[in-house]
Amino acid sequence: GYVADPFPHYRAARVFVLASDHEGSPNALWEAMSVGLPVLVSDSVTGAYEICQESHSVRFFRNGDSSSLAKQLMYMGKTSIVMRRSRSNAQLISEKFSRTAVFRVWDKVIF
Repeated sequence: GYVADPFPHYRAARVFVLASDHEGSPNALWEAMSVGLPVLVSDSVTGAYEICQESHSVRFFRNGDSSSLAKQLMYMGKTSIVMRRSRSNAQLISEKFSRTAVFRVWDKVIF
């Protein structure tokens, strides 16, 4: 359901899973990555490829394939380097999609 401030939930989590069939602009994914969570994303979330292409803390699983998801979860649980990369990538992702960066792009497009 609705949560006014999701960030305490993100900070308490160890991994974020986006198992959607379809997503336009996956805001929850950006939020999770901005706090340094390692992320598992369904391969049907096409917008995630653009966001995650530079990140080494994102892994994809086959949509609807629970064994693929379980395999990726186990990998993340056993691999501390994924956790370290996630935290270090969080700053880069936050900057790339920050309000300032987005407004800079809009200014180039509009003006």
